[in-house]
Amino acid sequence: MSLKTRLCYLVISWLSCGLIYIASGFVKGTNWIIPETPIDQFIPFNPQGIWLYLGFYVYIPYTFITVKESLVKRITFAFVITACISGVLFFCLPSSIVFPAFKNDGLSASLLAFISENDTEQNCFPSMHASLITLCLFANWDRKNWIRTITCTSITLLMYYCIIAVRRHVFIDLAAGIVLASLVWLVSGVMLRNSTKPNTSR
Repeated sequence: MSLKTRLCYLVISWLSCGLIYIASGFVKGTNWIIPETPIDQFIPFNPQGIWLYLGFYVYIPYTFITVKESLVKRITFAFVITACISGVLFFCLPSSIVFPAFKNDGLSASLLAFISENDTEQNCFPSMHASLITLCLFANWDRKNWIRTITCTSITLLMYYCIIAVRRHVFIDLAAGIVLASLVWLVSGVMLRNSTKPNTSR
């Protein structure tokens, strides 16, 4: 598969998620404030985690460009399905969290403040950020290349940690995003496999 084709799939995937994410910012109504759990309280707030949080914008293109050709359509399909399901939840159940106040001192804090000011606050549950990097992890998982697998797993786990550390999400919506991605990945695999089976009926 050519790089151009891979990039087309990447654009389709990101556009579907981006449009849903932006549209959810226009939702009006009372937000469900997602409560913190002991896990959230255990992880200290740290603006420096914003750099790995933003690694999301490198991790996704890397996945689409380097993943096995046989998985490009599957991850694209999974991105679109995840965006649609997340969109329904964003519109039917607007959700937010209690964002901590912090001093805008230093580059990391300034960057986090900029993102906080320009981000939407009605679409925390489920965490699409967590969903998409989870789908990337599944796509990058390769039993024949353990270096790639371990590296991508470590990066994904660190991103999970930083998502909570910068308080863009809490554990409940992070976990919801992971569960959603896991189910969608399974379903997309089954649907694509069935669609490619030869029709033997007469």
